[in-house]
Amino acid sequence: MVKIIVSDSVWCQIVEGKEFLFPILSYQSETHKKVQYGTKRIVKRKFLISELKKGDFFYTGFLYRVQKYCKENNIPLKIEDPHGTMEPLFPENEPHVEGKYIRKGKWSYQYDLISKAIISQRGIIKAATGSGKTTMMLGIISCYPSLSTLFLCNTHTPITQFKKTLALSGLNQPIDIFTIQSFYRKKPKEYKDKYGMILIDEVHDGLRTFNSMYAKVLKNSCALIRLGFTATLPDDPVARLAMEGLLGPVIGELTIQEGIDMEVLSKPKIIIKKLPDNPELKNSKSYRDVYINGVVKNRAMTRQIILDSIKDSQSGPVLILVTEIEHGEEIVNMAKRIFKREIVFAQGKTDKDLREDIRQGMISGDIDIVIGTAVFKKALDVPNLVSVILGFGGKSDAQTMQAIGRGTRNIDGNKRQVIIRDYFCPSHYHLIKHFGFRLCFFIDEGWI
Repeated sequence: MVKIIVSDSVWCQIVEGKEFLFPILSYQSETHKKVQYGTKRIVKRKFLISELKKGDFFYTGFLYRVQKYCKENNIPLKIEDPHGTMEPLFPENEPHVEGKYIRKGKWSYQYDLISKAIISQRGIIKAATGSGKTTMMLGIISCYPSLSTLFLCNTHTPITQFKKTLALSGLNQPIDIFTIQSFYRKKPKEYKDKYGMILIDEVHDGLRTFNSMYAKVLKNSCALIRLGFTATLPDDPVARLAMEGLLGPVIGELTIQEGIDMEVLSKPKIIIKKLPDNPELKNSKSYRDVYINGVVKNRAMTRQIILDSIKDSQSGPVLILVTEIEHGEEIVNMAKRIFKREIVFAQGKTDKDLREDIRQGMISGDIDIVIGTAVFKKALDVPNLVSVILGFGGKSDAQTMQAIGRGTRNIDGNKRQVIIRDYFCPSHYHLIKHFGFRLCFFIDEGWI
């Protein structure tokens, strides 16, 4: 017998039967310890049950997995919810966003996902980039005009876009909009009881641990409705657990293939080019050295990226994505010195207003090629992008999907495909292996 009391929107207390929940409220942790001749792999079992002074607790977001586990294993389960924490708040209005058709036609999936959010009231909406997550968030907000809402994200770019869409939405209820970096500095007493709803955009990018800035805010807020929005779940299983525990499980999803079939997203056209072999790169030992010499300072790759971007820009704006600032500078300098081309470079220190000017310049056609670091790898809305160049390498499926998502928007329904360019460097084991991860990802998605 398992008996649980829902304390609030953050914690549930285990009154009886803790031992039954060990399999479902634990995970395998792996660390590496330096030893005399290399590293030693250490595997431990970590538990998601916190032993506090008042008893044994777990995060309320895990209640769904506990219910499912007990049902599947015929374990009697009794849940007491004295404060009605898990009872859904009844919507005051039907979802509506001025100028958006969320109930009819090809955009009706937005209404379906909004409905799932209203029913569950906590969890993750996993919807492909370009599917209209901002519209969905505003649709959810429109259902609760008397609730105060907190909108959080990791960078300024989605804030600018959210504010612009909000201004045209016809909504006038109280909505506070912050980056997590600025809101995190507030004292918990300032917001503990202030908000009835918390919405987090690009949630995969900040809620990676139970001690992150997002975690601190979510642990100290009494908001009953708490929803995260993302196009990709993180590769790290611990990050997924943090998202589930503090928000909830995935409650609704629209895959990129579903979006392509509905003609609301463009299909990626993958173009891969092999770079010349560089025998000297084989002498590099650390991954950092390999990345700097094989990607950042790879002149053959830089030259090919510039040639491809110039070619693609004849049809529309092109986005070149890099990880290192030095890499972006290498491309800018070569383009100017050899090709007599000025290329715009947006990075972390680029003023948020200038970033928006760059985005608008791409949309209008005044700017044809832009290099971007992480600030443009996510939450950049330029529907008319014709090409995305993956200049950063790497092996993360989530990172690759986020980058590709910059180009898949198909608002008008007439952009059938977007060019995605990648490069194979055969000069070192690390680069070959990472390219293999990306290639398998393209194949698994059905793009090759």
